[in-house]
Amino acid sequence: MGDKKYKNYGYAGLMDHMLIGAYASPLNVYGTTEWTMSWFLFLAKAKIKGTCPLVVGGPDVGNWDPDNRATKHKRTTSIVNSVKACMDACDGYFLFDMIHLKLANQWQYAKEGINLAIN
Repeated sequence: MGDKKYKNYGYAGLMDHMLIGAYASPLNVYGTTEWTMSWFLFLAKAKIKGTCPLVVGGPDVGNWDPDNRATKHKRTTSIVNSVKACMDACDGYFLFDMIHLKLANQWQYAKEGINLAIN
């Protein structure tokens, strides 16, 4: 990685899919600033320029509020909204790390988000 020209090359065209971590706070699902889920993915899609056929994004629900600034209601609402925000900005949704949904019994919020995104 010592080559100063490395930044001039991309590998998206060599991939069959890419997972983009939209690791913003639950307080920042939508927006047009750098640290929002929707903007992370918008920028990723713009930089990839269609060279990768499948670009999927998602949040890190287990570690997205380290200072505990969001209420429980805001965190669960953000799970719902993150599905639509990510699916609107790219080709699909992944949720990292799914064990956090299991431990907190929050599967219904992911399901609600999927229903919102596909309807």
